[in-house]
This record gives sequence, structure tokens and C-alpha cells, in this order.
Amino acid sequence: MRILITGATGAIGRKLIAGLEKSDHNLRILARKKPLIFSEKIERAIGDLQNIESLNKATRGIDVAIHLAGITHTNISELYYKINTEGTKNLIKACRNNNIKRFIHISSRAACRKGGSYAESKLLAEKFLKESELDWTILRPSEVYGADKKEAISKLINIIQKSQFVPIVGNGQYLLSPVYADDLIQSILAALKNNASLKKTYTIAGPETFTCNKMIDKISEVLGVKRIKIFLPLSLLKFLAFLFYILKINIMVRDQIPRLLCEKSADISLSRKDLNFNPRTIEEGLRNIIIKK
Repeated sequence: MRILITGATGAIGRKLIAGLEKSDHNLRILARKKPLIFSEKIERAIGDLQNIESLNKATRGIDVAIHLAGITHTNISELYYKINTEGTKNLIKACRNNNIKRFIHISSRAACRKGGSYAESKLLAEKFLKESELDWTILRPSEVYGADKKEAISKLINIIQKSQFVPIVGNGQYLLSPVYADDLIQSILAALKNNASLKKTYTIAGPETFTCNKMIDKISEVLGVKRIKIFLPLSLLKFLAFLFYILKINIMVRDQIPRLLCEKSADISLSRKDLNFNPRTIEEGLRNIIIKK
């Protein structure tokens, strides 16, 4: 099978490439410049989601597109729609132009209209895909950890490991269902193999749902430490986010708070049924991370 992967140079993309390299698939990646991190047997297509001609070239001769690329953190709201929504729309068009039917889209569990610009841009991308004639599968990952130190959960784990005090957004009662990165990769590979996943949307989350407060307690317990929670008022954080936006400081972005607080599904029953999805607990994931260190 000939597979095009967008977003291959990101942390999840690199893990996916490692998983696919063990198979007999022919892999092609879309990148804005020639990446040096992959073996020479992986074909490179130079281009980006805003250039339809480069997408037409990248999708030529391909059987399946796996779309991971997107922007997750910016204070320029228009970029979310330009890259996540219009970029996905362009890739769908290129797939149509080259008679590619199969399209696996990595969206977000936060995809909704109340989660800020990022969440809405992902929801609109899903809408365009569902309205196409492609054989699509949409995966909605929750908070991913275990792939990159820049992930929110990984940053939280690092803070708990190193600091006596743990800052918490608001009252810490919002819900999280972290998913280990390798489990997300397995769900993508399963969707690729299984025609039962066609025209379906899957939540890819951990097997447990915690309040942020409970999750911090759980991580602290696994790490064998005791930590003091510092609750930061939402009004203060919203003011700081706006201030950082004005000053063009990329410490936090304005839509992180609504994205964190919006209601999200944690129902993975369909993923278990169709994709044989069996995510590891937070304890299992943390122990893997500790062992790797």
C-alpha cells in the first residue's frame, strides 16, 4: 500500500513512521523542506497544505492519506482556520483529483464550537471531510503523553517531578482522559487495516477519566512524591493570556482555556470494538516513561 503522511516530522508522526516502517507499505511524507530524520527509503514530497499544486503532486500514485499535520498553539486565530480547516480541505481536494478514496484524519477530542478557535477549526475540517465522497475515518485523540516533552501532560509530569508546587488552571475540576502516545499509534494502524472504520469517528482516550486534581494526585502517587496544588483563578489566566497576546509572548495562547474546559467525550467503546483499542492506564504509561529515562 502506498501511504502519504502529513505531519510526519512531529512527535506523533515520527512514532507513526516507526510503526509503519515495520510493514511492507511504501511511505511518502509531505514536508515543507527535506527532513533529515528519516531513512532514505521513505519518499519525500516537498510542499504544504496551502499549496494545492504541491498537494496534487504529493498525492499522485497514493492509496491512502493519513493526515496528522496542523497547528495547535497560536495567538493568531486565523491561522487555525487557514491551516487546520482550509489546509485539510485542500488535501481532500488533492485526494479527489488523484482518485484517492481512503483518508484517515487525526482530529481532536476537543473538536467543537465552544472550545475556542483551535477546537472549531478541527470541527470544520471534520465537516468538510464528512461531506466529501472519500472513505474517511476520523480519530479524535484526547490529551496525548509519552511522545514529546512539549505536550501539556508531559509538561505537567515534569513539573510534578521537579517542583514542590503544581499550578492548576481554575479549580481543577475539569475532566481529563490522557492517552499514551503508543496507544494512539496503534489505533491509527488498526484503522488503516480495518474497513469497519470507514465513515466513522472514534474517540481515542485513556481508559480512565480524572479531574485535573485527581490526576495530579495519581501522577504524584506513581512518582512517589507529595505536591502542593496552587489554584490560579481563570480571570487572572485570561488576563495574562490576553497580555501575552498583546506583547507577542508565546507562553500561553488565548484559546487554551476554553479548549481545556469544553465538554469532551470519553466514550471509547466503539474504538475498543472496531479497532481493538486497549489503552494503558496512566500508571502503566508513566512507568514506561520512567523506564525510558
